[in-house]
Amino acid sequence: MTRQYWTVAILACAPLVAGCPPTYTPGETEGGTETDTEATTSTSTEPEVTSSTTTSDMPTTGPEPSTTTTSTSTTGPTTGNMGCAGDGDCSDPAKPFCVEQACVGCDGTPDPDATCAEIDAATPVCDMDAGACVVCTPESKALCTDSTPVCDAATNECVGCVEHADCPDSACNSESGACFAVDYVIYVDSAAQCDVGDGTMAAPFCQITQALDKVAMNDPSLGWTIKVKTGNYIQPTLVVPESSNVAIVGDGGVAKIRANNGPTLQVNPSSKLTLGKINFASNADDTGLTCTGSQIIGTDLTFTLNRQGYVGTDCTANFNRSVFYKNVSGGLSTFGAGATAVVNSYVSNNGASAESNYGGLLTGQGHELSLVYSTVVNNLSEVGARSLQCMPDAGPTTVRNSVIIALIAPSIDCATVTFENSAIDEGQMDGDTNIPAVMADAMAWFDPQVGGVYKAKAGTPLADLAVWKDGDPATDYNGDPRPTTNDATDYAGADRPAR
Repeated sequence: MTRQYWTVAILACAPLVAGCPPTYTPGETEGGTETDTEATTSTSTEPEVTSSTTTSDMPTTGPEPSTTTTSTSTTGPTTGNMGCAGDGDCSDPAKPFCVEQACVGCDGTPDPDATCAEIDAATPVCDMDAGACVVCTPESKALCTDSTPVCDAATNECVGCVEHADCPDSACNSESGACFAVDYVIYVDSAAQCDVGDGTMAAPFCQITQALDKVAMNDPSLGWTIKVKTGNYIQPTLVVPESSNVAIVGDGGVAKIRANNGPTLQVNPSSKLTLGKINFASNADDTGLTCTGSQIIGTDLTFTLNRQGYVGTDCTANFNRSVFYKNVSGGLSTFGAGATAVVNSYVSNNGASAESNYGGLLTGQGHELSLVYSTVVNNLSEVGARSLQCMPDAGPTTVRNSVIIALIAPSIDCATVTFENSAIDEGQMDGDTNIPAVMADAMAWFDPQVGGVYKAKAGTPLADLAVWKDGDPATDYNGDPRPTTNDATDYAGADRPAR
């Protein structure tokens, strides 16, 4: 064996015999000669890192590349960032809690809600999605009471109710934002046994008249809720007692009611009536709903196949997401003091060419009327205007973001009306924000009606005709979202195509 191979063998075996790596003086090879290659670098600070580089420059019998080996090891305790010792060490607002030496959000703590409540009683709930302490979530809203019973999922703040679904145990008083008191709830179910019910959930009344009688026998102003189970109810005229504060809402769906004599529902003076998911139907001899000197807030209502849909005198009424359809003597008429708003609603196919003196809407005696995001289409009359008839003494009338079209134009006779961003009968133009329309346009812009509802088609001149303003509805008739940005353009009429 040549000398150079013996040298390699000895160097390879030496560490095994000594039990530890050989040590050379920096700058020397194993033969003790100086080189330009740094062989070993040692750092005494912790953590200790040792790097070794060994270069063989022994002659070989042939061209052979040099071999370099680098190894790194860490020894001793770590003296860097060991994590937090307490909440005070957590400076990130998104992760203010110290758990097992790590800064986390409230979602990383053993009891998230309890953690938040201990820090600040004003934000006692942990939003598990954001990991932040908030006032409320839709699932945990103990602080949401009185006039702010609902938790807004977008802001995690308590807000007033808007829909009856926001108050599942009673009904929503949209005027105050509070839910009606659960202590004054009466249940009605047409399938219940009539001679044993007491109006409780366990033993409901079988007729709405029984519920209104109970209201009248007590203090009608307390804020009663009558929850009417889905079904058909035929009875004498329902009378809301004078000075009442009552909500009548469909429970589990739409309740269909009609009277076998007189108007279906009569609201006596000085009352506040809230209605939801009620169908006033098939009262061919009289009116679906009459009001005298009172206030009505109606949502998701249908007035169909009555003599007239609604008649109000000295009343203030708001109808939202409602349909007035095929009422033979007219859809809606309002007179005297007060104001009526028709929003996100349809007034369609009302009146008859042989008997009615108006078709869709009639107003007079100083009453104020406004149509916002509503569709008034294909109404008839014998002598008066088919769509909108204003008596000479009518109060201000506003039509905005709406559609008014009848078979024969003009179907509008109203000296006090102003139009904004609407499609209206050809020949009845007012301002440059509106467009003219004829019945052929209605056929092109809407799907065939179903139950008085004309669904809008996409890509028609109605797109971008309307201008959404603060206070306008956030959704259309079907619940599809509107833009909700002030001055944003939108579809005119009650419906916008689903996005």
